[in-house]
Formats: sequence, structure tokens, C-alpha cells
Amino acid sequence: MTVVGFSSFGVLIYYSVTNAAAFTLSARPWHAPRWINVLGFLGCLVLAVTLPPASVLVMAAVLAVGVAGRFLVLRLRLRKAPLSRRFRLTGFRAA
Repeated sequence: MTVVGFSSFGVLIYYSVTNAAAFTLSARPWHAPRWINVLGFLGCLVLAVTLPPASVLVMAAVLAVGVAGRFLVLRLRLRKAPLSRRFRLTGFRAA
């Protein structure tokens, strides 16, 4: 296990999320077609899983704990928020 492996996994996951987000953009310049985002996303994931297995497993666990923590924090905030603010936190728009 090396720090470089941990860092590389984190950066590659970050860039894969960035490529996935860029894929959803509706306004695109002519020099950035969607297939480049797909290729970038898949390339980052392939490179991430080719890192040393210990680095991948540890960082995947760290990522899972972070996502679970974020879910719990949002859930607690939603429970404490007044009804008018709950719609804003969940992304729903009042008609």
C-alpha cells in the first residue's frame, strides 16, 4: 500500500465523476462531443481498478463511508428543517 496508490484512486474517481457531470451538459461547444466524456469516464474507471488492490479496496471503503456520512447528514438536516425548507433541500419545486 502506498500513498501514491490512494491518491491516484481518489483523483481518478474525481475525474470520472467530472466526466459524468460533463456528459449531462446541454450546451456544448463543437470541440467537446459527448463521446469524449464517455471515453474519459470509462478510461478513469479502468485506470482506477488497475491500481494496487489494497489501495483500491481501502479507498473504495473510504469513499463508501463518505457517501454514507453525506446521506446521513442530509437525512438529519431534512428531518430538522421546517416544511417549507424541506422542498428546497430535496430539490422539489413548490407549484
